[in-house]
Amino acid sequence: MLELYIIRHAESVANKEDHLIGGRQNEVPLSSFGEEQADALGVHYQKEGIVFDRVYASTAIRTIQTAERSLRRMCFPIEEIVKSEDFLEMSQGDWERQPKEGCYSKEMLRGLGDGILHFKAPNGESQYEV
Repeated sequence: MLELYIIRHAESVANKEDHLIGGRQNEVPLSSFGEEQADALGVHYQKEGIVFDRVYASTAIRTIQTAERSLRRMCFPIEEIVKSEDFLEMSQGDWERQPKEGCYSKEMLRGLGDGILHFKAPNGESQYEV
């Protein structure tokens, strides 16, 4: 039976700045707490006897760090991680790293209605496109 694990990256430095819009920010590393989370994940899976046949990760630094730190604990060869831009987070375009309150006004959010799937920030991507 196929078992599929979908794992989000551990806490990044940008996650600690929740007043800012995220997005790709591929160069953002894990925070020190995120490093601990990634290590703990690997220890947990190792204790549970979970073994991966393949591992895929986006090319974002935080996802690679999460995968490498957790997989080292599981004795998985990190050079076998398949890295792909296809797994990158949705781009928020010009809004990345900008204050949420300056971009997501109440009026703008109300005006979206059912169109949220097709909405995109300037020079960004919509959920539909992703």
